[in-house]
Amino acid sequence: MGRKTVGGGNKKRRPLLYHRRFKELPEWTPERIRQLRLHLGLTQSALADTIEVRQATISEWESGLYRPRRMMRLVLTILADQAAFPL
Repeated sequence: MGRKTVGGGNKKRRPLLYHRRFKELPEWTPERIRQLRLHLGLTQSALADTIEVRQATISEWESGLYRPRRMMRLVLTILADQAAFPL
C-alpha cells in the first residue's frame, strides 16, 4: 500500500499531514501535553485512541520519560490548533 496523500487527478500530491502553517513546531513538554489533554476533557486512554498511540505512550510523554517525535508533535499541534489550545 502507498502513502496516504491529499489531492487527486494530475496535480502534485502532498503527504496527508503536511501543513505549511506548522513548519516551526512548538515545544511539547510533559506539562503542556497534560494541559492539552485536560483542555480536551480526555483521559490518557481517550487521547491515545484519538491520535492512535498506546495509552502507555501518553503516560510516558506526560511523565517525561519520553518525548513525542516530530510527526506526533505535528499531530499534537494540529489537535491543539483545532481545539483553540494556546500554542
